[in-house]
Amino acid sequence: MFFKKRIVNSSSCIKIFLNNENLRNTIIWLWGNLGKKKYYIPNEINITKTFLFINFLTFKYFYFKYCVLFSILLRNSIYGLIRGFKSYLTVKGLGFKLLIEDKHTIKFYIGYSHSINYKIPNNVKIDILPKKLKALRVFTNDWQYTKEIVYRLKKFRKPNNYKFQGIFGYKETYKLKNNKKKI
Repeated sequence: MFFKKRIVNSSSCIKIFLNNENLRNTIIWLWGNLGKKKYYIPNEINITKTFLFINFLTFKYFYFKYCVLFSILLRNSIYGLIRGFKSYLTVKGLGFKLLIEDKHTIKFYIGYSHSINYKIPNNVKIDILPKKLKALRVFTNDWQYTKEIVYRLKKFRKPNNYKFQGIFGYKETYKLKNNKKKI
């Protein structure tokens, strides 16, 4: 393999605690401004506390890929605990709008005969941007969970390729289809 060691940069905002309960698994706890996370570290990875220095103990290709994946997940979680991840959605269509009913529910008026209520999870912050009540910001400390919530919200009204209506991600491009032409 071309490299055996990876360094994950952690800043002074993150507190790291390594717990070695038994010889099989080590637990790493990360505390940051936006929460805490817990990871179980397999035997193939050796971590020192000072710089989060990840040392691969075996050279098998499967373990190498697994260790690279673990270091990327660790880097993303450190970034999420310091700054967080946010994603934007826009609602396009005549009469479509969003309202926050209370802190934990959001109402979607998106062209159906009734409104859709979505209960906001505890570790997610959803804001409606003030531009005509048609833009939405999702903020969490976990990248994968952010994308999962955005996917759930997009499923309420899928984009229409003919009329350009629905729930769209920020800076997503969709190609409009032509309507049938009369001869």
